[in-house]
Amino acid sequence: PAPTAPRNFKLTVESSTEIKASWIAPLKLNGVFKRYVVRYGLSKDGMNKKVYPTTTEYSLTQLDEFSTYYVQVHAETAVSGSASSVLSAKTKEDAPSSAPVINKQETKAEDAHTIRVKWNEIKKEDQNGFILGYEVSYKESGTEKVLSFNATNTNTIITRLKPFTSYCIQVRGFTSVGKSPLSPCSDVQTLDKGPSHPLNVKVQAVSSVSIIVTWEEPAHPNGYIRAYIILYGTSKDVQSYEQKVTRSTRKRIIDGLNKYTTYYVKVRGRTLKPGNSSEVFNVTTFEDSPGPPKEFRAQVVTGADVHLTWKEPDNSNGIVRFYYIKIYNTKTGSQVGNVRNQSADEESDMQHHRRLIRGLKYYTDYTFTIQAVTIKPGEMANATARTEEGVPSQPRDVTTKLDKGGISVRWKDPQDHNGIITKYSVYFEGKRAYNTSFQHNHEIVLDETSRSTEISVEKLKPGTKYSVYVKAKTAKGYGTASDPVELDAPSKRPPIPKLPQVVEADVTTTTITIFLSPSDDTNGEIIRHEIIVELLGTARARRETSALPEYIYGFKEAQTNGDRFYIAAMFERRTLPVEFVLGNGKTYGGYENVPLKPGTRYKMYVRGVTERNGVSIQGFI
Repeated sequence: PAPTAPRNFKLTVESSTEIKASWIAPLKLNGVFKRYVVRYGLSKDGMNKKVYPTTTEYSLTQLDEFSTYYVQVHAETAVSGSASSVLSAKTKEDAPSSAPVINKQETKAEDAHTIRVKWNEIKKEDQNGFILGYEVSYKESGTEKVLSFNATNTNTIITRLKPFTSYCIQVRGFTSVGKSPLSPCSDVQTLDKGPSHPLNVKVQAVSSVSIIVTWEEPAHPNGYIRAYIILYGTSKDVQSYEQKVTRSTRKRIIDGLNKYTTYYVKVRGRTLKPGNSSEVFNVTTFEDSPGPPKEFRAQVVTGADVHLTWKEPDNSNGIVRFYYIKIYNTKTGSQVGNVRNQSADEESDMQHHRRLIRGLKYYTDYTFTIQAVTIKPGEMANATARTEEGVPSQPRDVTTKLDKGGISVRWKDPQDHNGIITKYSVYFEGKRAYNTSFQHNHEIVLDETSRSTEISVEKLKPGTKYSVYVKAKTAKGYGTASDPVELDAPSKRPPIPKLPQVVEADVTTTTITIFLSPSDDTNGEIIRHEIIVELLGTARARRETSALPEYIYGFKEAQTNGDRFYIAAMFERRTLPVEFVLGNGKTYGGYENVPLKPGTRYKMYVRGVTERNGVSIQGFI
């Protein structure tokens, strides 16, 4: 078996580059001891370095300063034993091992007496502790007298220098333990005489087209300041415009600027020579209303849908947050719907924006306006489009009137033509409640100027309920039907039924059996059938008339009136029997079917009855 783990493992920091590790031998070696293996590194996963002591302590040397090391130990016999737990310890601080690097581009003279120095931090791996500050040393080139001071940041200003003089500048950092080496000498020459830069320069926007610049006198005028010069422009590197102000002025409003534009501003004084400029300040003028969107187009894509496209304004004058879209009926000038808002980020692609307007009216001229919106709406752009034709809406106020000769139908235009109406069609759909299989349809096609039509009664079926409606048509087809108007075509006299057939074998002295056929309901619903008997008398008697009298009564009343015609039976609606015994003495529908006289000639008729406006209409015989 393998050795157990070393015991009482501990670390002691000896210096910035040395850590001593110590432990007690394993409780059980379980074999012949060979050596110890100490693994260490700068992370738990990176303990790649190894040493192989044979004693129970070992000093790890040549370590990195101010760095945390992770250490573990195990014993070896013929096999590796169990490892101790991983311990960590941090080496002590030391003086930095390399110098800061002076930034030569940023280290420069600001005026005849001042040099601004800027340097980079010491490389992390060379700091060897916490950098408490920097020592800045300087001397006139070619001399030995060195002046120095401490700084806590990575930049500082050296003042009270001689004009137009070359200085050697060096920097070093320090920890609590010591100082780093000095950086190489960086030679910088102060400027010639002229004012130092104005102090406390402030730049502030006051409107979308103006800014205000304020400043204080330079720390070192270096003579009589005759004027201040404000340099400004839209480039940080080159300020193309300038304004000169008198020496007593400490502020100036600059106007006539572009809206929502960033300007770079610096100020310098002037004696006989121009002075040093201040640092460059930037300021952005306020937002304002934008110009009109570009290339605003309205295109009908299908039916009553219009696709709007546009580009951002040339002069946005701010951040375009969204767009206002309004729609007007070109003919009436009235606005259609509410203002539509569209985010500037919505439906956009490489500065191209789009919006689909749905649900407009067909065949209508529309004017579309659009405004970009920053902090307020800007100038409008507009576009026009006419939607395609569609089918019209339903004709209105359809009325019908029944005259003696026919039926007149009138209507009004559809509310929405949705195009050019080319024709109207009037439909008559006939049905009969008493005959569900019956259907009779009729259509009248009229030109676009018509608002009424007539149809003769002969073209309609008597006793039929018609649903009358009207449709208008454009190039796109027929629109919605009008609300239907119900119309009843009046019933007519029922047609002649088939002649009754006598069953010769069933004739007696007082009865005659006959087969009956009902009247056809072509001219209206048959509400009843009447069985009419004509008494002809003896065999030699002749019938004198071919038409039935206007009024025919039951047998008794006919006898009283001396009529030879009487009603022997009446059957409601379609209850007419196939076989009927005339003279059987029974009562049918309130009429007595009296026995016939022996040896007497009779003639029998079957008559259907329809109804018009509550009045019975007797059929033909």
